[in-house]
Amino acid sequence: QAAEIRPGDHLVALYNQEQEIEHYTTSYIHASLMRNERCLYITGDVDTSAVLRQLETLKSNVGEQGDLVVLDKSDVYAKNGKFSPDRLIGLIQTTAEEALDDGYSALAVTGELSWVLDYEDGEELIVEYEWKLNEYVFNRYPVSALCRYSMSKFPAGVIRDVIQTHPFIIWQGKIHENLY
Repeated sequence: QAAEIRPGDHLVALYNQEQEIEHYTTSYIHASLMRNERCLYITGDVDTSAVLRQLETLKSNVGEQGDLVVLDKSDVYAKNGKFSPDRLIGLIQTTAEEALDDGYSALAVTGELSWVLDYEDGEELIVEYEWKLNEYVFNRYPVSALCRYSMSKFPAGVIRDVIQTHPFIIWQGKIHENLY
């Protein structure tokens, strides 16, 4: 199903085990590269080396056209040690424009935000970021996003709020339209 994802699609992957998210993440990144997109892979709690190994195997078997940019979460999500939804939205907008200027067809973004829960207002910042993605990125820029949320790390209220902001949900290995 990852091959069917298009710019404007905003997906949330809810998972319980790290192996699930490795597969989702690898499939999403590989499909975006095959569509000649620039892909921002923002590291999180998933074993980055496992995802990169799987991508290398896929690349050697079928090739790819796009551009993979791996960024550490601390370089992207935080400025002065504080998560800023506006800063990340600005980065996505700028990177989307640069990807188009560089000849790529779109920008694909995947990231994980569990560490933001360490802040007093972390839950509100996460929901603010997800809403701002919908408001200021999708339908304005050729961007798709796979947001990753571990069911064991986030309170039920945050998961509910996050589900509300995503038109598509990945659950148990399948993409579902969100009827929330």
